[in-house]
Amino acid sequence: GDPYPGQVAQTVAAVLDRLDMAAPVDYEICYQSRVGPLEWIGPSTEACLEKAGEEGKAVLVIPIAFTSEHSETLVELDIEYRAAAERFGVRDYIRVPTVSNHPAFIAGLADLCEAALACDVLCGMNGTDRNCLG
Repeated sequence: GDPYPGQVAQTVAAVLDRLDMAAPVDYEICYQSRVGPLEWIGPSTEACLEKAGEEGKAVLVIPIAFTSEHSETLVELDIEYRAAAERFGVRDYIRVPTVSNHPAFIAGLADLCEAALACDVLCGMNGTDRNCLG
């Protein structure tokens, strides 16, 4: 199966754990950028925004699977989905920036590169034994 939804869920859980909020956080993982007629992961971002509007909630959008600012963040999230949020009556629509070139992100990538070059890690996901260098 596709590891993507599980990886996204694990990342969201780690971020929420790191935030250490006093009260439970009401959240929903939504997906965007469906391409073509194939079935895509759901729920869609638009459906989540519609639900938030119906429930009178504010929305904090975290582009958790995007590391850089590009058309899916700058156009879809910042323009198209913001307009949808307004159309659905979402109380507030706030989008968190991507990690982009944040020093902590760059340091983490550099650490992963060093480990891969030293053959200390495997490239394959979910415990596969594919070597990064071969």
